[in-house]
Amino acid sequence: MVASRGDRLEKLIGSHNESIRIQSWLWHWLHTSINNSGPIPPLPSSQVRDQLAYIIHDNPTLQGLVREQIGNLVPAGDLNWMKRDNDRQTEWLISTFTRGIQHNIHAHELHASGREKLVLLVDLWEIPRNLKLDYIKKLKRNWKLQETLDKELSWFEDENKITASKKLEVAWDYFVKNHNFNTFGTPLFSSQNEMLSFIDKLEFSNEQKELFIIKTRNKWTQLKSRNKPTTKTQTNILLSKKTKANLSELREKHELSATKVIELLINQEAEHSLYLPRIMSAIKKLDEL
Repeated sequence: MVASRGDRLEKLIGSHNESIRIQSWLWHWLHTSINNSGPIPPLPSSQVRDQLAYIIHDNPTLQGLVREQIGNLVPAGDLNWMKRDNDRQTEWLISTFTRGIQHNIHAHELHASGREKLVLLVDLWEIPRNLKLDYIKKLKRNWKLQETLDKELSWFEDENKITASKKLEVAWDYFVKNHNFNTFGTPLFSSQNEMLSFIDKLEFSNEQKELFIIKTRNKWTQLKSRNKPTTKTQTNILLSKKTKANLSELREKHELSATKVIELLINQEAEHSLYLPRIMSAIKKLDEL
């Protein structure tokens, strides 16, 4: 059931569940489609509905047009997938929406933010509602695909802020090296969302995105290996063909690397003296004969 306000504006255009949405849309619509004489003024801080009613109260034709336009708005249920608390989604949808359609309104001109700005852009797009709904469904499908790609980039996330910052530096270095022109005037990323938004603006193809993922992950792996403290040193030894064959057989049998097989045998012998004492004793007896 729609809650009634009983004010002048309701008497002129009817009552609606989404009164805040209607107020914002009507204010911007009146200043772009009806009185397009300059920048859109900000919404009044108080008595918005009274001012809207004042603008249209003596114009029955305009009142009818307003009702018609309200009937053309996309139902709230078809916009519920646009989440209020998902800044990444909102930024991506606004960017994709404004690039993908012919719109006489620019997002920066609107007096709204976050999801409200996104919904306002949709509401101000003056095309038949069925076509608008088709585009919204397409936008939803494309966002699902984008979510999949975002998950592939989730390795940039890290609870350790220093590690997360270093990962973002790897991404920044990639863009400076491969897309230097686009980095001018852009500060080093301070969050994963900033990096994702930057990629959106570059309008990468899927192949370019995959290349970015591969290159940056490989670079990060190299940096970790280079900086990782190690207690191991390289040792070169010569082995007979028979010993090499035995080593290869042990490696395959136990599914271990050759280095691991040698490490285990040496360490076990050093700790338990299982074989060498007996072997050396036998060699000594043979030498005494």
